[in-house]
Amino acid sequence: MVGIQRHEIPILTTFDAPPGYEIERVVGPCWGITVRSRSVFGTTCAGFQTLFGGEITMFTELANDSRNEAMNRLEQHARKMGANGILGTRFDSSELANSVNEIVAYGTAVVFRVRAAPQKTLTLAPCEQEPPPLPSCEQDSPPAKKEPAQGA
Repeated sequence: MVGIQRHEIPILTTFDAPPGYEIERVVGPCWGITVRSRSVFGTTCAGFQTLFGGEITMFTELANDSRNEAMNRLEQHARKMGANGILGTRFDSSELANSVNEIVAYGTAVVFRVRAAPQKTLTLAPCEQEPPPLPSCEQDSPPAKKEPAQGA
């Protein structure tokens, strides 16, 4: 049984871009399909496991391998479309015939780009007092005299 496989592009179940990225464009729907059958030997062994109860490991392995294959094909399809990511990934399965199952992985192929760094803005500290008035542009008038404070 193969565990979780690494993929070359992000394959996400959400519709949000990964942190630090944004969606440049949506390419379209993509999918990966595999059709698997259970062998007579595997079905017989699984039948014996049902007598004792618990997990039916042969079917677990088949389901896991099938999902991994569908995911690999999903990634291949998206890359052929020119995408570098997949959003909204889902699985579906159905029985096509006795002991024959179809596993589909599907999602939305997208192109991500690195999010531009936000422009730094200058934040001014609040003034504790009113700023002094700006000098007048009139050259003929003398500067205003300050009157002395009362009680001085």
